Amino acid sequence: KRGPKEPLCQDGTFSWQCHAGGHGERAQCPKELPFMCEEMTCGGFTPADQSGKKGNKDHCCEKAAKDCKLGLRKCPKGQAGNLRTWEIERKKKPTKAEALAALYKTIGDTKFDLKENRAGDAVMEIKTEKGRQFYRIWKYKVTKKPRWWFIIITRTQWLQAKKTMEITMSWSYKWTKGRAPSNRNLRFYLKKAMGKSPWTVQRMRDGAVEIRTQGDDGWQRKWTWEVKKEKRSRTIKIIRGKWEKVMWKSKKGKEVVYYYMWMNSVKPTDRELRDILHRQMGPKKPGYKVVVNNDNSAEETKEEGNKEMGRKWSMVVKKKGGGSYQVTTTVGQWYKVSKYFNKGL
Repeated sequence: KRGPKEPLCQDGTFSWQCHAGGHGERAQCPKELPFMCEEMTCGGFTPADQSGKKGNKDHCCEKAAKDCKLGLRKCPKGQAGNLRTWEIERKKKPTKAEALAALYKTIGDTKFDLKENRAGDAVMEIKTEKGRQFYRIWKYKVTKKPRWWFIIITRTQWLQAKKTMEITMSWSYKWTKGRAPSNRNLRFYLKKAMGKSPWTVQRMRDGAVEIRTQGDDGWQRKWTWEVKKEKRSRTIKIIRGKWEKVMWKSKKGKEVVYYYMWMNSVKPTDRELRDILHRQMGPKKPGYKVVVNNDNSAEETKEEGNKEMGRKWSMVVKKKGGGSYQVTTTVGQWYKVSKYFNKGL
């Protein structure tokens, strides 16, 4: 099997010039040159320091350990084993959206903030400890091997941020027409900034929301716009918020409870509540029938042997702090019913 031809840098980039390109140190050598040497005589030079002396850039990579002039590189104290690589096999070349979805699936349910880069091929995981910010980079690269395509995912070690990093991102566009941009114009620039999203996108009154799910957990991030008037033009600013966990499941005794955080100051409509209920119930199962009531509860029935069984899904909406609502859906236990429900979703 063949891997990337360039070394892996500290921030997850594959390049022969890690320091020179601003990507940190070399973290891993390519398979063709698998041995990392102690000497730093490769990859260019650092800028001159105060004394005017220039230093070498990167640790060299060689085919054999004997080719290293100063021997193999010694692991920095406290950093050994902190770099990880995953290889995900695909029969066909994965799209950018599929590779990004695989990257998020590998990251899984993290309690830290996530921020994508503008290229959409890397995610920065950010945490704060004792007032200091730390980050590590998750990055994917799609490569072809003899028979299959592979999504190669790398994760760097935790590094301390030199300055405070913003979780949100924004895109700015100039609007030179005399009139103010319409809602349709704003949605055009919103779509331009979002690109092709690998997630479910829901249109909102003042922007859009992306929703990604993994099992019973779900996250969403909001996209909004701002228009700033200047002397002879206007600036349209598209803002992408941070991922926030909005869906999770727990058990209370024998009952299952689903939670959904509605991150909007306006209470969800009946239609929006039904969309949430459909998402929580999942795809329609063969042999199951569902009736949704006017109060947004639902009766689910199934046939089990010679018995007809049913259970109820009940929704409660409560206003929370920070301009949001919590939708709690309680799933009751299965019980024996005397007749079928003939209506379905």
